[in-house]
Amino acid sequence: MTAPQNNASMNFEAFFKISYGLYVVSSNNGTKLNGYVSNAVFQVTAEPAQFAVCCSKNNYTAELINGSKAFSISVLKQEASPELIGVFGYQSGKDIDKFKDVEFITGTTGVPILTQDSLAWFECKVIQTVDVGTHFH
Repeated sequence: MTAPQNNASMNFEAFFKISYGLYVVSSNNGTKLNGYVSNAVFQVTAEPAQFAVCCSKNNYTAELINGSKAFSISVLKQEASPELIGVFGYQSGKDIDKFKDVEFITGTTGVPILTQDSLAWFECKVIQTVDVGTHFH
């Protein structure tokens, strides 16, 4: 991974033209389900299939992923409801049950997989964690 050098000129308007998808990354600790909205999910390799997700260390789901070593990625459709995004994006799972009123299934690893407003989903096991300061990858 590289970052722009301090002495390199950068058009910051271009920063906001980078295209992202929108995802809900979810996990559990055996009793508590949680998930968060992410725009930082990407395929790393095809064979074997591997993804990378970016998760703030302050995010409750990061704690659950670190404990369970499993998570799901639900790919949200473009027309996903603002209410769904609000629940998973602007509220803490420490305070509410984010899965209380949404459609989901439970994967083979026990993680919740959001099916409501999802185009596709992936169930994943953690094989490596990289600490990048404020976030885990």
